[in-house]
Amino acid sequence: MANQVEKLNTIAIADIEAINGLNDAAIEGINGLEFTGVVPYTGITWSTDDTIPITAGYWSVFGNKGALGITTNVSGESYQRTYEHDGSSWSTGGNTNARHSVSQTGGTQSAGVIYGGYTGSDESNVTEEYDGSSWATGNNMVTGTNGGIGGGLIQTAQLVSGGSSYNPTVRDISTTQTYNGTNWANESVASAGKNTGTSGENGSGLDSFLAASGTLNSGVTAAVQLFNQSASSWTTKTSASVAARYLGCGSDGVRIYKFGGVNNSASGGFTAANMKDMCESWVENTWTTENSMPATRSLGGGSGSLTGTGENCAVGGLNYNSSGVGVQTTSFYVSSAS
Repeated sequence: MANQVEKLNTIAIADIEAINGLNDAAIEGINGLEFTGVVPYTGITWSTDDTIPITAGYWSVFGNKGALGITTNVSGESYQRTYEHDGSSWSTGGNTNARHSVSQTGGTQSAGVIYGGYTGSDESNVTEEYDGSSWATGNNMVTGTNGGIGGGLIQTAQLVSGGSSYNPTVRDISTTQTYNGTNWANESVASAGKNTGTSGENGSGLDSFLAASGTLNSGVTAAVQLFNQSASSWTTKTSASVAARYLGCGSDGVRIYKFGGVNNSASGGFTAANMKDMCESWVENTWTTENSMPATRSLGGGSGSLTGTGENCAVGGLNYNSSGVGVQTTSFYVSSAS
């Protein structure tokens, strides 16, 4: 090796070693390992994990695979129950202080956040933070919303837009709000105002936050927009392959995943025929069809992980029968790199 390097560069090997501070063996080792361990992305594979603790339809999800937090409403309760999953089993966490049905969530299992949702009679503007055992009420949102598209990988950088308010009339919300861990701010830029869609970060926090699919007054949509907080702008991106609402979502810091959902703009509305098990991922403004989930599900949320490519969690959800009746499930599906 030394003679070949000297001949190619017309520099003595001793000089090369001196410049780099490395001997022959170290140089050979570095070059021999140049691409070792770099695995090209080949998609994800879904599998069935253990069941969730109680039967429920729409869950609010935060954290990531192996350190997951979920909350859900139980009929007649004014709060939401919390459960944690450590990758092998479930444990019970603290209850929320308020009800946040079809809410937005983000952060980690030990530093989570939940906000907005439906109180049972109106949209919520309440924010609560989770420390791994209990929930504490924080400052209210600028505008309450139910079914908005939002989230964030860390507790102190959250975004929500879209959704609906109810009193005195039902209307779509296009306000874009961000949360810094203490206060909410109106970003003074309107979104498309979609609700019950999917979202995720693309490696740059709130400077690269995707809002995909969902529903508008005109019906279920496949439209996609990307938010940039620094530029205070929403930009239209390539539409998803399938229009759906009540989706699961995930992000590994590079790719954003959308999975499941229901296309109830098609004939028949909420029926088994309109349920989706499809999963697709977005990166560099391109959607790629991934392997499907084990079953069709209308989901209330999902979770992504920065610790592993393609690691998503699909929690519970509804499956509709031929009569349009939603059947609550205890399923827990996870994905990982193929």
